[in-house]
Amino acid sequence: MSDTSMDEKSRRSALIAVVEDETIIATDIRSMLRREGYETTALLHSGEDAVEKIPDLKPDLVFMDIILGGKIDGIEASLRIRELIDVPIVFLTAHSDQKTLDRAKQTSPHGYIIKPVNRNEIISTIETVLYRHNLEKLLREKEAALRASEERLSKAFSFSPSAICITRMSDGTFIDVNESFLSLYGFDRDEILGSSSLSAGVWAERPDRERFVAALSRKGSLRDRDVTVTTRSGEKRLASMSAALIDFGGEQHVLTVLNDITERKIFEEALRESEEKYRLLFSSVSDAIVIFYVNTLEIIDANASAVGLYCYTIEELRKMKVTDLSETPEDSSIDSIPQMAESENSAHVQNHRRKGGAVFPVEVSGGVFTLNQREVGIAMIRDITRRKQLEEELVRTQKFEAIGILAGGIAHDFNNLLTAISGNVTLGKMIANPEDELYENLLEIEKASNLAKDLSFQLLHFGRLSKPVIDTVPMEDIIRYTAEKLPLPGRVSIAFDIGEGLWPAKIDAGQIQRVLGYILTNAVEAMPGGGEVRIAADNYPIDAGHEMPVRSGRYIRISISDRGIGIPPENLPRVFDPYFTTKTTYTEKGMGLGLSLAYSIIKRHHGHISIDSIVDAGTTAVLYLPAAD
Repeated sequence: MSDTSMDEKSRRSALIAVVEDETIIATDIRSMLRREGYETTALLHSGEDAVEKIPDLKPDLVFMDIILGGKIDGIEASLRIRELIDVPIVFLTAHSDQKTLDRAKQTSPHGYIIKPVNRNEIISTIETVLYRHNLEKLLREKEAALRASEERLSKAFSFSPSAICITRMSDGTFIDVNESFLSLYGFDRDEILGSSSLSAGVWAERPDRERFVAALSRKGSLRDRDVTVTTRSGEKRLASMSAALIDFGGEQHVLTVLNDITERKIFEEALRESEEKYRLLFSSVSDAIVIFYVNTLEIIDANASAVGLYCYTIEELRKMKVTDLSETPEDSSIDSIPQMAESENSAHVQNHRRKGGAVFPVEVSGGVFTLNQREVGIAMIRDITRRKQLEEELVRTQKFEAIGILAGGIAHDFNNLLTAISGNVTLGKMIANPEDELYENLLEIEKASNLAKDLSFQLLHFGRLSKPVIDTVPMEDIIRYTAEKLPLPGRVSIAFDIGEGLWPAKIDAGQIQRVLGYILTNAVEAMPGGGEVRIAADNYPIDAGHEMPVRSGRYIRISISDRGIGIPPENLPRVFDPYFTTKTTYTEKGMGLGLSLAYSIIKRHHGHISIDSIVDAGTTAVLYLPAAD
């Protein structure tokens, strides 16, 4: 046997069942098949055996004798087998009468072999039948897949939430539309199918469709184009449109998909406007706003006011935790955030720290919300330095008013007593001999009386019983005159820095001389080892946005600086209190009313006075006096 014959046999792996009641013929067919390389799964001799066993054997081909012994013949057996499995059946028959053939056709057989069989016929029949059956099976599978695909596409087309239509490219005639399309436009199916998109009013103008067709012809498809559609009732709706060219029967059609985005656009526009308003509010509000993650306290964002308040850049803030802003981190701990949000009094006073280290008081309020499944905190921070200063100023003013009323009453009664004492001392001096010891005693009493008069005068000023007599005065002259009259130790000098064109002041010259004298005296006494007192003066207009407790307008700023021992920070808030002093001996202490009177006089002039000091570096007093118009 040649190699070619061997290859052919090796490729013949079909399983074949033979149903033949004549044993010799069945055995002869099996031998013939085996010689050709086919495997015979069974030799069956009756229709009943064939129906029972062939479904389990699952052969690739069945040779079935039409005339079989038993209750059912080959034709009936074939019908029953084909109901159970899909297997090609070839009839073996010695009869070729028309009646038998017509009956056999009912089973849709794959062929007939007339007995006696010969090798060439049986081999060619096997190959032909198997090839045909495989093609039919493949075709059925493809048809089933195609039907399933068409069914899926039909359901997707019909039940899609997107509005879908198919139109002819040439004239825009509607071939098919789905329910969503009818719902969007308000048409009935019968009136839209067969009509053109122009006649239905889908396109407002013919040039609109012409531009659409031109773009589609050029690109082949269009995706996500925002268009305005007009419904049957005339309502304008926004839609996102995608379209593609498809071929039906050799003619181009357009598949168009529309999604109504009217509500989405309205929502997006409202969201955009809301975000824009939030961003504008966030950026322009005067209070500092810091947004952070609650669980880690890491800062997410901060507004321009926060950048200005803390002197950090926005990039630096985003690398920090919100606790880094506080002087005491426990003030901004994780536990305090929910307490702050739930508190009825949501504003909490804390001390925060700027980039340079300066500590300042703030009022913090805020809350917690959820963003992208994470808890986010928002802190609104207000610098209350100015408010604290005003509160302290108000307390000091109220305290001075109360003490002033008391001091004024005491000074008034004290003056009455001093008048009697002074009068009697004068009479005594007229009677006494200047050479007597009594006269010297009267002089001491007169001296003490004069000191008491000076104290009474200061108390009167402090008690506001002596109102300032306002006049327009050249301020530079007052400054220089007061400094020149001040007795200076040998190692103390005064330097002047007076700005050119210094405005005249609206003041009581005598009272302001006293103020300058008090401050200069303190400056000199603060430098027991000597040094320089520096007096500077310039014009200082104050606008409406100022932070000092004075009305806006034109002012003269006078600063008096020494390089003395300075004032400890804990004593600075009390320097204007009556009789407060840091001097240790009685002679050093004096009366302790100098700065108190200075404060009272400046306030009655509608001005302002402040003291800044650094221990071992010196003190600077700054006066703001109203300038003449």
